[in-house]
Amino acid sequence: MIDISKKEVIIFDFDGTIADTLPLCFETFRKTFSHFNNEILSDKQIELLFGGSEESIIRKRLAGKEEEIISEAIEYYFKVYKNLHDDYLQKMDTIILEKIKKIASEKKVVIFTGKGKRGLTISLEKLGYNNLFDYIVSDDDINYSKPNPEGLYKIVDFFNISETKCIFIGDSDADIKSGIAAGIETIGVNWFRGNIFSVEPKYVSYHINDIIY
Repeated sequence: MIDISKKEVIIFDFDGTIADTLPLCFETFRKTFSHFNNEILSDKQIELLFGGSEESIIRKRLAGKEEEIISEAIEYYFKVYKNLHDDYLQKMDTIILEKIKKIASEKKVVIFTGKGKRGLTISLEKLGYNNLFDYIVSDDDINYSKPNPEGLYKIVDFFNISETKCIFIGDSDADIKSGIAAGIETIGVNWFRGNIFSVEPKYVSYHINDIIY
């Protein structure tokens, strides 16, 4: 068991941590780049593009194209993301939602995500996470994406709290690296798939019920 009872601010990544949205992200990017860049990318190729919001990923991949085309691609991405959302997340793990609700009744709960606000808002609304979190930091709110710790520093400053009173829960190397850089303990999670971390988190969780608070 992982005891976080002494922590006051519990910070969660979103994609692959709170919700199994990664397959949805892969397919939405795949459709977008197929339509606007005439290329078919594998999940692995798309994953290598991660690091920044959806809009920034599209802009980098379509660099050199006219702004009108890039803007159209961004709108297309979010339309597909929203339209496919229910199909890809119809078997949502409600255990995670209920556990976070219970934690939120006693502690501050926060999201620090590489998603932009627009995609995150769609998912929070569709999954029933509206108004659950005390604070949210998306990639749109910072200058430097994960694994840079800027977003975590922003959270610490917002709550005016010591890093030792926070813990960051995420599924990627970028999450663990940003936590370590910020001096915040980390939990690497395998709640949806087996992740191999190149940097060692403080703890590894295989189910959210591993965590006691």
